[in-house]
Amino acid sequence: MKLKLFLMIALVTVIFSGCVSVSRPVETDKSFTFPSDGQCENLGEIYLKDEMVVALWGLVWVGGAQYEALLLAAKEKYGLVDDVVNIQRDEHIYSFLGFLSVVKITLRGTAIRYLPAVTPVE
Repeated sequence: MKLKLFLMIALVTVIFSGCVSVSRPVETDKSFTFPSDGQCENLGEIYLKDEMVVALWGLVWVGGAQYEALLLAAKEKYGLVDDVVNIQRDEHIYSFLGFLSVVKITLRGTAIRYLPAVTPVE
């Protein structure tokens, strides 16, 4: 009898705690755009999807999309890329009792190439 009660409580706990965690988007200032001085060429948008596994309540994690991976993907797609700007990051977190979580990450940004500086003629 105690075993059935324990299993029922464990099942209910797993069902209700194995949900998807959704965070509210962070407010950003849309008035700022890069670059404001026009000293670079916009090459286009770049997207990168990756997955990160977090275990032991955050003590161990493996994977995850970072800026360097986004820059490398931009260089593979566009060739001569100097930087990736206006980066946005979306996360979808799937968790099992907080012990094991899978975070699906999407990074997107704008690939740019800096133009040579032009000296003013006197």
